[in-house]
Amino acid sequence: SIDIAVSGQGAHPIAAVGATSLDFGEVEEGDSAQKSLTVRNTGPVSLLVSNFQFSSSHFYSALDSIEVSTGDSASLTITFAPLAGGAISGSLEFDTDDPANPRFTVALSGTGLGGAPAKDCDFTGDGKSDFTDVIAFMLIALSAPDDPRLDWNGDGKYTIADVLGLLLDIKGGKCSSTALSAGSARTDSEFRAGLSADEIAYVEQMISRMNLDQDLELELRLALYGSGGGSPGLPKAYSLTQNRPNPFNPATAISYSVPDQVAAAHVAIRVYDIRGRLVRVLVNAVKSAGRYTVFWDGTDQSGRKVASGVYICRMKADGSVFTRKMVLLK
Repeated sequence: SIDIAVSGQGAHPIAAVGATSLDFGEVEEGDSAQKSLTVRNTGPVSLLVSNFQFSSSHFYSALDSIEVSTGDSASLTITFAPLAGGAISGSLEFDTDDPANPRFTVALSGTGLGGAPAKDCDFTGDGKSDFTDVIAFMLIALSAPDDPRLDWNGDGKYTIADVLGLLLDIKGGKCSSTALSAGSARTDSEFRAGLSADEIAYVEQMISRMNLDQDLELELRLALYGSGGGSPGLPKAYSLTQNRPNPFNPATAISYSVPDQVAAAHVAIRVYDIRGRLVRVLVNAVKSAGRYTVFWDGTDQSGRKVASGVYICRMKADGSVFTRKMVLLK
């Protein structure tokens, strides 16, 4: 038996922020202002800052993470775009891998002034402003990156912040509508039908980078894929539609129905691999009559990306069972 003495010292980053509150002052509705938050790292190893969460939709950032080298600092640009007049407050919370300071909170405040002239947010040419116009805006950037309309926030360049600004303007009712003669514009469904697989994949990548809350992300994906509803009124039978797109990468939409003959029913929708092993539970809840859409982003229950291949979507509701084959291609 030989004893060998060993020793060592664990190293971790040391995080600090330059301010615990930011006041953006007075900003016109429909306009925006930006401030920078400095994050410092005085530790001996690099610092990861992630999981930015804003409590108010009046504030946002285009970044979803920052890496700060040892002994260095980095800036996070925060945008204040008031959707209403009056005093507005919120907060930003984010995580770090500094075990002594794992989470920071920064108070945010500003004042919205007056009402700026409504902007023309109609990028599909259908005479109205909705989230489908955000999809069209992204695709303009893909096909014509020098289009001057892409500088939505007026900072001289196109970034993901311009997409966020348009989205917030539409959601906040800051956009004008264009009067069109009957039959002169294509519908949202016609717009979606004209999208290529590459365009859908590009929009999906943009959505994943925008760090949106769950409700906004759902609304954008409904604009991209549609609600799955057919004729007006409540459905007459249970159904599980084929996912769209299929094959898909990185996400797909799955629509299902609960008929009007039942007040409510327990619906379970699960994804299995080709060997019958459970991959992901998408729905496990009581649903009232209506049409619904759920999205699968190609991850398992632990949030890990699954491999390319064939997967089975299975829906069980009130004794009815439906299955659909889905193909994930990377």
